[in-house]
Amino acid sequence: MVSHRSSDWVIIIGLLASALLVLANLVNSLRVRQLLSLVTDVGGDETALSFHSDKRVFSADLMLLLASVASMPLAIIATKFIFSDRLRPLLLFGWAEYLRMTLLVALLLVFKNLLASIIGWVFSLQEELILAQNIFLAHFNWISILAALISFLVYFSPWPLVSAWILVIVLLIGLIIAIFKTTAYTFSLGLPFTYFILYLCALEIIPISYLLFLV
Repeated sequence: MVSHRSSDWVIIIGLLASALLVLANLVNSLRVRQLLSLVTDVGGDETALSFHSDKRVFSADLMLLLASVASMPLAIIATKFIFSDRLRPLLLFGWAEYLRMTLLVALLLVFKNLLASIIGWVFSLQEELILAQNIFLAHFNWISILAALISFLVYFSPWPLVSAWILVIVLLIGLIIAIFKTTAYTFSLGLPFTYFILYLCALEIIPISYLLFLV
């Protein structure tokens, strides 16, 4: 029989993301503290620029990135679950919807990095634009973990609607900060204004609009 409780798979996902966070902390606790205080820390920009830059197989950045990819779909589903009556069947088919969202979020991140590499090659700024995507990934990671914690309130607290609105506000503010930081760094590279608009639409506005459309 299919379980009628969303709490079963939500708790499993939460435990998985939490295990990844604990593992990252064991690998490099200083790095985890830097990433979790990314927005409020004075050196947050330098931390973001170096996010997942070494590409080591086993690193704190990789564990945090996996935790964010696992967490963001939970936040998206929690928001959709509250604001759309037609998605009430998520109580029955949560796993299928969650896996679909995970795939779409992962494809979004891969697409942004691939497009950044292509545009960087065209502008002869490949390394710089990849660094710009590191900034976005770092802030995306911070948003995902915070939003996942709030999404638990949507599912388990006695005030789910208020929690859902808080979740939406956090997602919007976090994405605005991520776009602003990435755009400011890209603008400082000295791209021609017309090319900068093309970059902004292709790599920031369209992918973020797609992510918000999922919500």
